[in-house]
Amino acid sequence: MHVVITGAGLAGPSLAIALAKQSIRSTILERRSYSQDIGGVIMLAPNAMHVMDELLDVAGQLRSLGDTFKAINLYTKGSASLDKVGGFVVEDEG
Repeated sequence: MHVVITGAGLAGPSLAIALAKQSIRSTILERRSYSQDIGGVIMLAPNAMHVMDELLDVAGQLRSLGDTFKAINLYTKGSASLDKVGGFVVEDEG
């Protein structure tokens, strides 16, 4: 079996890893020939980290490259403060 995956965002490579663990070959198709480094952030909820750990075995790598937080400050384009979202629980495991 060979699966074609459309898109090299977060889900595409994650699916490719999961398929490879089941000995299923895959090819990822991406319309851009380069990475667009636009300074974006990817936040993963605890349930997503569980998938990254249990199914893909990459949670440790993500934790070593990423960071945890207890609150998010939201700002306008002109740097005026909009809101603060807080109360996130950070467990010992990250």
